[in-house]
Amino acid sequence: MGSGKNIKMVLFDSLRKDCVGAFGQPPWGKVKTLNLDALASESQIFTRAYAEALPTLPACRAMYTGNNVYPFHGGDFKLQGDSI
Repeated sequence: MGSGKNIKMVLFDSLRKDCVGAFGQPPWGKVKTLNLDALASESQIFTRAYAEALPTLPACRAMYTGNNVYPFHGGDFKLQGDSI
């Protein structure tokens, strides 16, 4: 086997970008996020990545599968999270 790469996707719900030191500081002062900053220093950071959908459950489904979740043309609305 060839050498593989480790891929980890870190998702946060309701975390402001300017509240993580790796992305800069908020106007009210320095925020200490030492562990996230250390992870960011060893990671590929995507600064223009946007969720395809809201709320969180459909957005995560879109990111994990790469499939569009909106609009629900012919979708099964009995699935948990689709119509909540």
